[in-house]
Amino acid sequence: MDMEISFQDLLTKLSEIEACNFPLRPIKTILEDTECFEIFSVILEQEPPIVNVINLKRMSGGFITLRNLLTLFLPIHSDIRTAFSRTQMLSTTRAHDLAKTHLPYVYDDTKLKEIAELMLKYETNFLPRAISKKESELQGVILQKDLILKCREIRQQYNVICIGEEDG
Repeated sequence: MDMEISFQDLLTKLSEIEACNFPLRPIKTILEDTECFEIFSVILEQEPPIVNVINLKRMSGGFITLRNLLTLFLPIHSDIRTAFSRTQMLSTTRAHDLAKTHLPYVYDDTKLKEIAELMLKYETNFLPRAISKKESELQGVILQKDLILKCREIRQQYNVICIGEEDG
């Protein structure tokens, strides 16, 4: 039988969950001079469709998502000059041109509340994850959908009761 808890207690339980309780989603790393076509190929071959862009010193230059990449293929203008310049742009665009997403890392001990706040603040559905501030090499990402699934899982473990103000 499910244990009864208040909604406030449920929120407290959820806020105590740490990043290490979520699946670690590995992503590929590409060099900043990787060409557009290769980026597209790498992103389409993996789930989640995200790559980490690094320079030759292995410093992160940001992330590219499938969404970032797809914006290149949206026609903005329809005249021939613009079409030619888009073709030129696609052939010369490199990873460092597209890596616009710079996000703070979360660590194994980062609480769900902070993860959710960062996702809201940076308007993103993923965050990069490392083991700790000392071992800060990228391990993968945490996805917003995994937060939702974990919340559902915890919610299903309990019978949540509403404790309202009594009429008095």
